[in-house]
Amino acid sequence: MELVYLWVEDYKNIHKQGFNFSPQFHCEYDEEKNELTIEENQDNIPDFFGENILLVPPLLRWNAYLTRQL
Repeated sequence: MELVYLWVEDYKNIHKQGFNFSPQFHCEYDEEKNELTIEENQDNIPDFFGENILLVPPLLRWNAYLTRQL
């Protein structure tokens, strides 16, 4: 099982923000329709960082987000 998307409604300084954790999928949440759309990312390159390294881009995005908040 893999977490591919997280919607944060209201937590500390994060309000109505979605986080995509998988390079394999594009995820988008429509708040008005209360609907989550998940589509396969056609531009994904499997094992781009090697077969032993997974999910580097979400970690970099999360680090960049935290850096901006400080």
